[in-house]
Amino acid sequence: MRKLTLLFLLCPGMLFAQAAQVDLKNGTLQLGLDGLPIDWKAFPPPNGSGTIFEAAPAGGIVIIDADKANGVGAGQWVSVNPGYKYRAILETKDGTGGVFFSMTFTTKIPPKAGQMRQCQVGEARKWVEAGETGVLEGIAPLEATKAWIWIYSPTAARTDAHVVIKSVKVEDLGAVPAEQVPAAVAAPEKK
Repeated sequence: MRKLTLLFLLCPGMLFAQAAQVDLKNGTLQLGLDGLPIDWKAFPPPNGSGTIFEAAPAGGIVIIDADKANGVGAGQWVSVNPGYKYRAILETKDGTGGVFFSMTFTTKIPPKAGQMRQCQVGEARKWVEAGETGVLEGIAPLEATKAWIWIYSPTAARTDAHVVIKSVKVEDLGAVPAEQVPAAVAAPEKK
């Protein structure tokens, strides 16, 4: 008992596990010279008229979607450990409308974005209104090696968006007990 007490006194951090940052690049979505967020993949890319990315005056980006037929989004792949819990945080500042925010666990990075459903094994997703902070939590299934962090504005037929994205971050919350690790779930079929 003395050794255990001494261990807790010498290592108080053991009592309160800290979340580790996942290697997500450019969490403020700074735009490059091409008008796209550096280190992020535009998916689908802005068309320059109805769907646009622009730099926000106080940092971050503004996603503008007034196109009735097309959406616009940006995503980035991060590595994950099977059986670990992750938290993704999307902080929006203001604007109108909203965006979908998702963390999709996959067995690999698919050769084409349209093939993601073939290797998807889990997903956490939510709608985030402009001005809100969206928080997702998910446990990477045993088969997962990657997660696609995606911000997406659907067509303006769904919402006319003008959303200021301040930042995105992903945290590794550590391993969970084996009984909490979900089985791989195939992506739902498109109808």
